[in-house]
Amino acid sequence: MRTAPQSVSQASPHHRRWVRRETILSTLERHIDTRIVLFAAPAGFGKSTTMAQWAAEVARHGRLTAWLSCEATDNDEGAFLSHLVGALRQLVQSPAELDLAFQSSPIPQLDVVLSALVAGLAARQADITLFFDDYHAIEAPAVKRFMERLTRQAPANVAFVIGSRSLPDLQLGKLRVLGDVFEIGPDDLRFASSEAEAFFNDKLGLSVSSGAVETLCSRTEGWAAGLQLASLSLSAAHAPETVIGNFTGANRNVADFLMGEVFLELPPAIAKFLLYSSIFERFSAEACRAVMRAADAETAITEIETRNL
Repeated sequence: MRTAPQSVSQASPHHRRWVRRETILSTLERHIDTRIVLFAAPAGFGKSTTMAQWAAEVARHGRLTAWLSCEATDNDEGAFLSHLVGALRQLVQSPAELDLAFQSSPIPQLDVVLSALVAGLAARQADITLFFDDYHAIEAPAVKRFMERLTRQAPANVAFVIGSRSLPDLQLGKLRVLGDVFEIGPDDLRFASSEAEAFFNDKLGLSVSSGAVETLCSRTEGWAAGLQLASLSLSAAHAPETVIGNFTGANRNVADFLMGEVFLELPPAIAKFLLYSSIFERFSAEACRAVMRAADAETAITEIETRNL
């Protein structure tokens, strides 16, 4: 018999250098009861930090919360259920019943745990919001099906906030039609000049002029990680204006981030396709087939779009 996981609801990330995303948070106030709030944007857009700010706001409204950061190991059904049960057991009406469902067989049964979890959440007389960060790490079909069923079958007192680099495969079509999905995308997460100025000058104690901030926002397109990486160069610079004028994607810090956080995490076939297609300023499936001899160019391009690359 398996040992029931300990109650561990992961703390949402926190950092004193955060700039409070007032515009996004004000918008989310109108969606506190929306079934699914989806943060979908590429790496470095500030999904986790903004979700954490929203988690704090949700808690202040009196809702119970739990936070799970998904990992590659969660593609193992047993590891995923252990992770999930450990994080959510304090939210259900009877944790012992959820533990019993988890221990029901040597290999935990997804259906058994799902039924116990849904029943336990329904019995709890409280509004609940479940946060799933880094959901793009989930690739196992069985775990994806479990999550799709959980979001569909969970009682009305439960809402979900999901952060992912790609659009999650949760069969959200019907929920969208019903107005039960609200999406935060890259354009929503881009830093405005006022937010970037607050980050550089108020949070980091730099003295960056409004004009220089405008230039950086233009060069980074409001990309949160780009602004953070630019701050590393600015902090050590004797001539900040020169650093800003020369700041591009070729900056070593930017290149290291993209290589480690994006490129090396891609499936080999997609990484190869991106590498070979980088010779194009603009490309199409037809051009890729002709020059790269990529017979599956349409499939690769669709995958790239789905992954927000």
